[in-house]
Amino acid sequence: MIISVCSRCTLENEDSCQQQLVIDELKSGLTVGVQLQEVRCMAACDKPISVGISDRGKASYLFGGIKSKEHVLALLEFIGQYQKNKNGWTNSKERPKALRSKTVARIPASFLQIAKDSTSK
Repeated sequence: MIISVCSRCTLENEDSCQQQLVIDELKSGLTVGVQLQEVRCMAACDKPISVGISDRGKASYLFGGIKSKEHVLALLEFIGQYQKNKNGWTNSKERPKALRSKTVARIPASFLQIAKDSTSK
């Protein structure tokens, strides 16, 4: 599983300190086997700070407007749900309440990857 944080996102009237706090809070709460990477841009510039969650054969998510510790804690809770979910697909009501209005995109898993994974077993 990979957690991607936009390295260019900054909140209006803020410097990169808030972004670094989000990254640090995420890092401190991640479990073994979850990688955190910074990426240059995830095209959610109007909703800083953006965070993507993806894993092989699962739906991917892009969240935006991640500004507080409450949002980071909700992300960490969601990551736990996501890890337990076979295909990664969740409905808004299944996600932590603090993330429901923060979901920018839910991208279905690649059918090509799913097909490849099922034939290699």
